Amino acid sequence: MFGGQRESIACLKGCRSETHLPTERTAGDRRRARTMSKIAAGLYHHFDIAIATDVDEFIVVDPNLTLDLREFLISRKLPASLSALGLDVGQHLKCEEPLDTRRQFLAQRQFAHVSSRYTKPCITTRPLVWGSGMHRIKGGNFHIDPNLYLFHFGMIDYGLATGRTLDRDRLDAGWEGHLSRREKLFEIITQSAPYDGDDYFPKARRYQTWHRPFYAWNKPGMIPGNPVIRIPERFRHLL
Repeated sequence: MFGGQRESIACLKGCRSETHLPTERTAGDRRRARTMSKIAAGLYHHFDIAIATDVDEFIVVDPNLTLDLREFLISRKLPASLSALGLDVGQHLKCEEPLDTRRQFLAQRQFAHVSSRYTKPCITTRPLVWGSGMHRIKGGNFHIDPNLYLFHFGMIDYGLATGRTLDRDRLDAGWEGHLSRREKLFEIITQSAPYDGDDYFPKARRYQTWHRPFYAWNKPGMIPGNPVIRIPERFRHLL
C-alpha cells in the first residue's frame, strides 16, 4: 500500500488457486471477485484508489513518462475504473533460454501476446463490483489508458509453467482445459511474426475499445489472429 499527502493507493494481490481446499475453477473465480470487491469497498474508507491484480500481473507506466505508478495515478483525474493494455509474456522456444529467476524477467523475454484477457479494470476509484476473474466491472464501462500496461508472467517460462498441469488439486478443480489453452501461448509466440510494439499498441487499444463481445459489452474484444508484439527496449529493465 502506498501513502501520500494528496492521495493514497491500496494494492490487492490475489491468487488464482486455493491453498488448502480445491475449488471448481469458475466458482472460485466468482467467489474471489466478490471477495476482492468487498475488501476494496472497505478500503475506500482510508484510501482513494484501489488496485487489484493476480500475483503474476504487474501494472507499469510507460517509461517514456518517467513516472512511477503512484505518481502517474495521483497526477490525473481518474474515471471509476481504469484498465492497462494486457500483454501476456511468454517464452519464444526457438530463441530464448529458460528463465533465470535471479535476473529481471523482461531482460530475458522479448515477446508478448496482446490479450484482452489481461486488459482488465484493475484500478478503481470508488466501490465497484468486479465480475468473474476481475475481467469486467458489473454494470460499468471500461477505459484503457494509453500509458499503462499490464504484464502477465504466468506463462513466462515453458518448463516452469507446464509443470502446473501436474498439480492434482488444480486438475481436480477443473483447471486442465484452462491450463492446456494457456500453454498454447508458447506456440503462438514461437510461430508468430511479431509486430513492433509501439506501432501496434494504439491499434490494439482501439480494437479492444470498439469491438466487444455481444454477451459482455463491458469487456474488451479479443483481437483476431493472436497478435504478438516485440516488447520495446525501454521496458526491459522494469520488471
